[in-house]
Amino acid sequence: MKNKIFRVLIGIVVIVITFSAGLWLGISFEPFKEYILNAGRYNSSSSENISENTESKFSVKPVKEAIDLVSKNALDKKSKEELLSAAVNSILSNLDDEYTEYFTTEEYEKIMESYSGIMSGIGIVITLNDEEQVVVVLPLDDTPAYRAGIMEGDIIIEVNGGEIKEMALEKVVTMIKGEEGTKVDLKIYRPLEDRTIELTITRAKFLIPNLVSEVIENDVGYIWYYTFQDKGAQQLDREIQKLTDSGEITWAGY
Repeated sequence: MKNKIFRVLIGIVVIVITFSAGLWLGISFEPFKEYILNAGRYNSSSSENISENTESKFSVKPVKEAIDLVSKNALDKKSKEELLSAAVNSILSNLDDEYTEYFTTEEYEKIMESYSGIMSGIGIVITLNDEEQVVVVLPLDDTPAYRAGIMEGDIIIEVNGGEIKEMALEKVVTMIKGEEGTKVDLKIYRPLEDRTIELTITRAKFLIPNLVSEVIENDVGYIWYYTFQDKGAQQLDREIQKLTDSGEITWAGY
């Protein structure tokens, strides 16, 4: 009797976990809800019917068949990995959510690297302006970008010959970053001079400063924290302490 109760409890836990995962993924679990409500009246054949019903409602088989067909017959050959990535991006684009983006494993690793405090790239801080253009906010001192003459306000038009218009900022970052010693081609428009510049820059490793500070008028301490970074809170605390220790400002807490 104890074993039977134990098996029932395990079954309920598995069902609850599966149902929760289904909500997270956005998959319909109506047949499973029916199973939970009628658990005592289902036998093994009923469970098989549920499985068949769920499978008939949702299947990725057409996607797999399309990828196989295109990879074998398309004139412009693409790998299955590239086609799968395109399929996922197409699904997400239908959400009409500018903050939803798909990253490959390699792209995700590059993004996470930027939080470590050490990066391999060219050394610029970029953002999107109101016109969705990629603008250089700051070329970091003593980095490849700084030495190549990239300036604040420069607008990046192309990376490695490809246009980046309407591309997510994180995607642009992963395209510009890369292994130390490799090169990246940039096409830049400089509004101050009304001209286009083409540069080939060799990537290098550098420390990522994530804040700058100064004392401005009326004894006000100013700290610009411009990139999230591992142990960034501790760095911020140290910078605040440095400003207060200087005697130029009085810290009132936060």
